[in-house]
Amino acid sequence: MIKELINRDRKVYTFEVDETIIKNKLNELFRPKKTHSQHYLPGLFRTNSKFTASSFWNSSIEIRHFEKDPAYLTGKVVQESGLTKITVIYRPNSIFVISYILFPISGFITTFKDFHINTTAQFILSISLIISGLFFYITGRNLRISLKNKFESFLKTIK
Repeated sequence: MIKELINRDRKVYTFEVDETIIKNKLNELFRPKKTHSQHYLPGLFRTNSKFTASSFWNSSIEIRHFEKDPAYLTGKVVQESGLTKITVIYRPNSIFVISYILFPISGFITTFKDFHINTTAQFILSISLIISGLFFYITGRNLRISLKNKFESFLKTIK
């Protein structure tokens, strides 16, 4: 339930390829291309085995200490008993998560503040907040799924 609420997805991919080959392929994925390529994600290795990446586009507003990309993935490459495992967590931007939790709560509080709706404007406001929360949830989920699909299409090229 909490996993669905915060809109995260965790996947483990297993390959019969050496760990260094996978890391080289991931570095290739993270390197910007001169030509338009389907297989490019801005990202980097944080440590020898952990990496992060995000969607190709980001918001045009630069606010310090705020996330600017629509979706993120964090992963870890580990060699275990002859197999290389890539564990990845996909998630949308935190602003989407906060918005789709707070907007509907605000809408319900506005609706049931006095156990009845006083005006039509209050009703329209509360319904708008609830629908906005639903919009943020669907948008965050679609951005996360889009990033996941792009990363999985890249993983299909590893042999």
